[in-house]
Amino acid sequence: MRKVFFLLLSAVPLCSSMVEAQTDPVLMKIGGQIVSRSEFEFCYNRDKESADGLNGMTVEKYLPSFIGFRLQVAEALALKLDTLSAFKADVDVTGNNFATQTMSNDVDLEAEAKRVYDEIKANVGQQGMLRLAHILLYVRQDAPNAVYDATRRRADSICSAIKNGADFAQMARRFSADKATAQRGGELVDVQPNRLLKEIEDAAYTMKVGEVSSPIATTQGFEIIKLLEKKPLAPYSALRKGIIEALQKRRIREQITDGKAVVMQNVGNNVTADATKPDKTLAPVVKLSPEEELEDRLYGEEMLANAAQERYLDGLKPYKETALRAYFKKNKKRYYWDKPRFKGIVIYAKKAEDIDKVKAFLKTQPYEKWGETIERTFNSGDEPQIKYEQGLFVEGDNPYIDNVLGEYKTAAEHEVDFPYTGVYGKKLKKKAVTYEDVSQWVESDFEADLISQWQKELKKKFPVEVFNDILKTVNKHNK
Repeated sequence: MRKVFFLLLSAVPLCSSMVEAQTDPVLMKIGGQIVSRSEFEFCYNRDKESADGLNGMTVEKYLPSFIGFRLQVAEALALKLDTLSAFKADVDVTGNNFATQTMSNDVDLEAEAKRVYDEIKANVGQQGMLRLAHILLYVRQDAPNAVYDATRRRADSICSAIKNGADFAQMARRFSADKATAQRGGELVDVQPNRLLKEIEDAAYTMKVGEVSSPIATTQGFEIIKLLEKKPLAPYSALRKGIIEALQKRRIREQITDGKAVVMQNVGNNVTADATKPDKTLAPVVKLSPEEELEDRLYGEEMLANAAQERYLDGLKPYKETALRAYFKKNKKRYYWDKPRFKGIVIYAKKAEDIDKVKAFLKTQPYEKWGETIERTFNSGDEPQIKYEQGLFVEGDNPYIDNVLGEYKTAAEHEVDFPYTGVYGKKLKKKAVTYEDVSQWVESDFEADLISQWQKELKKKFPVEVFNDILKTVNKHNK
């Protein structure tokens, strides 16, 4: 969902230029490669501030996930995944080549920030800003059909698990290919109209707050999005600091006197720029700051870590149904409803008599065939006669289901084109859960356990040594 800027790391040691012997001690060694305190601090401080992810996590509790990430990077490098042509083709390697020019003074910088805000304001209009979280299942555009179909089924499984009760943020951390946002529970910075892929934006602006989309096919693969918030654009005073920092951080301050256009594409840390035909004689290459260099490198390493994980899991698939059922039986205590669910279908019909007809047909069909039965029997003509919503519902998902699950009856608006409504299925009590009800959830947990076991094996391959005396100084050495 965003352009990737980072330095390929095949020739970059894990310690990077952030390590300064006197002020930046070694925090850990993984397979002989050192990780500095500043690198760990950067990742920890970035991730612990996430609103829907690792918010409030202590250094000690964060440490295992960081080590797991570094182990996967080490394995990716050992497998030389960073040298594969397919991996390189998927990355826009810009490195240290941003065209930069210096504004004449702070007055010009302030004027440019205001101009950027006015441009954003005009673009946002009445549609407002969105705060989203997403899970990206990446597929190369030239991937074989079998790989594409497998990824689609994986996206369907993850989406189903979320809608059946799995936590979106946890699923994002486990499965999203966008590792930069995955550690924040998939959360993106605020976005405005015309800044997302069209398929994502079309869905996002029609969703309700809290709603989770079905998998959306894009040029990058499949994405599942959750709408966290809709809001109007904040006033300039609230966004001024972020816009100015973005102008400075991304080194894109253009000479105002030359009339160069800087088109801002977002607000906050995700603001980038597109300079039209920059004058390269006035745009010397600028050395990245250590923090910027680390940020770019880490994004690339996160992609490599994910590539290593996908290769590992792909080597174990498909999982046998017997193995998943055995896993469910062994861990059954973890799978229970915190409140009753309704497993069934909501039927919307153009004619009243069709409601009973649909129910009669469904009685003769297994749950998995209900949708196929409706399409074949009622919607095979030019104009569909039935709409339906099928799944595991909790109170609040659908007003018609609420009348079955809820203590009080609620009013629901009838659709103009499908004015007749019926509900068919069964109410599931608390803790009354079968494997079929949570199969996608079980598979997700099964994979998480496989990854945990894999990381234990990687520890044997790449020994981990943590210097606890340095760990105790994280975020405290400047006080």
